[in-house]
Amino acid sequence: MLSRIRRARRDGSSASRAESSLVSQMTAVLCVSDIMANECRARFPGTADRIHVSPNTPPNEFYGAIRAARLRPRTDLREALGLPTDAPILLYSGNLQPWQHLEGLISMAKAWIRSAVDSHVVCVSFSAEDLARRLTEGGIPRDRLTVRSVPNHEVPDYLVAADWLWVVREETRINRVACPTKAVEYLISGGRLLISEDLGDLSDIVRRLGLGIVVSAREAEDPSRLARRIVECTADPAVSGLAPPDDPGERRPTQFARGHPRAVLAAALTRGAPECPAPRRRPPGRLAPGAVGPSGPG
Repeated sequence: MLSRIRRARRDGSSASRAESSLVSQMTAVLCVSDIMANECRARFPGTADRIHVSPNTPPNEFYGAIRAARLRPRTDLREALGLPTDAPILLYSGNLQPWQHLEGLISMAKAWIRSAVDSHVVCVSFSAEDLARRLTEGGIPRDRLTVRSVPNHEVPDYLVAADWLWVVREETRINRVACPTKAVEYLISGGRLLISEDLGDLSDIVRRLGLGIVVSAREAEDPSRLARRIVECTADPAVSGLAPPDDPGERRPTQFARGHPRAVLAAALTRGAPECPAPRRRPPGRLAPGAVGPSGPG
């Protein structure tokens, strides 16, 4: 059946009929977002009772690593990672794929650095050397930039240490129904998201719960405007309509504050997830800001 669909697409003929035939034979249709499920119902009538929504979630080990990172005061965590302790930090976790919208990140980061004198950009990536070259050639000063490649189990430390987390994607049909696991990890970590409009169900969650900034197409094309908005939200989240920062120092650090919007979100995303011990950790390397760390899975 899949070969029939491929042939139909190559020939420009009835791919939709082949897809409908395939879907009609399925016992269940699994979707990663409500938006995807609604599109399936509209495209394939009669499938409503077989459609199930299951958002992408991180592996179980991620939750233990996030809990371990949240047990530590942020200043101590940043010192251990060799990051500025007082500067607002924007983090990008990912590689160089075209859909990651790196040009937008570079343009916005340059404008943000001009607007916030003590700001710092941190990137963790499997392609650390190439990414560092791309960012510095794009105009981000080396003394305001840290790029590293770290083992996967250390990535949660960087997520928790950051203030803003970048997940702005290109506007495509796939992204409109997607559920990037990275964005879910960002939400669970406690930082504020910079997320593109219409990224599956997640953009609306961020907007409704005040968990970051939903970047409009207009803002994506005007990095100075977006940078000013980030500075304003950092200075006064309440005026900007964001939920208050979730400071683990004032309660049991493994939990979000009762009633905090992230508590609701975390409960929904981690329902049924087992309690996982934090993985064994090796001390992270102390690299100066702007240095590129040892290679490893990012």
